[in-house]
Amino acid sequence: MLSTQSLLPPRGCRGSNPPETNSLSVQLYTPTQLSADQRTCLRNKDGSSRASNTSGFSLLEVIIVVALLAGVYSYALPQFRIFTGLEESSTLSRLAVDIRSAYDIAVLTGKVHRLVFKLDTGEYWLEMSDAEQVYLGVEGKDHDTTEYEEQEAQQNFEDDFQIYEDMMPSPVYDPEDEVEIKLITPLIVAKEQLQPPHWKMVKNIEWQKRDLGDQLTIVSIQAEHHARKQSYNGEGDPDRAFLYFFPNGYVQQASIEIAPRDADLEKQPPYVIITNPFEGTATVEVAANV
Repeated sequence: MLSTQSLLPPRGCRGSNPPETNSLSVQLYTPTQLSADQRTCLRNKDGSSRASNTSGFSLLEVIIVVALLAGVYSYALPQFRIFTGLEESSTLSRLAVDIRSAYDIAVLTGKVHRLVFKLDTGEYWLEMSDAEQVYLGVEGKDHDTTEYEEQEAQQNFEDDFQIYEDMMPSPVYDPEDEVEIKLITPLIVAKEQLQPPHWKMVKNIEWQKRDLGDQLTIVSIQAEHHARKQSYNGEGDPDRAFLYFFPNGYVQQASIEIAPRDADLEKQPPYVIITNPFEGTATVEVAANV
């Protein structure tokens, strides 16, 4: 006996219309009522020639899919532009790692450190100071000190302090111990704390002077102590910018813009390295077009 499902007319098969009947709402067919073509459509899948009702994509569906893909790529491609140049990606990643390294060294040594960026050449290196207090920036200036300005400040301090030392009375001779006792004042004792911090470059297996290579250049740097973005626009401009790291586990929040040399920044926005102050890490992003 044939089941109800097996006796339903196969879709897509050509043949005569089934005879009308009022006895059942679902019309049944016996093999004798089917034409030869319809009986062929009843064969099973293994050797059948059953007609398929599967149809291809319409032109409208294809157009919609292509449009969606185009929209996704137009958004995603700028996000991954950082990986288009192997050398650029490697250089930027190394700078981000160096920021974390400087953060760790400051914590482990208990000393204030700073990254010094040469804005005109793209070089940078790590420096440390034994000073317990470090003043960020210079009063009356909107830029970080140049090497000459730091040397001048140190020399001025020595000249001024020499005046106080010259005002000190002559040493007192102690006949009992047969020694001279040099008189001192709290001001003289505090000389080391009062003088400008002395910075020296960190040189070890991990740290040497770095550079951004021939492909990249520093567009600008702005850290917390900067009133404006620090950039180099030609001879006469300050050529250094600092990023400070503190032994209590803090790096200044900063934004460092780096771009390919001779790039049109209106068409090709720079890469931006943003520091995370309490984590000591840095993320690399692509600046949005203004």
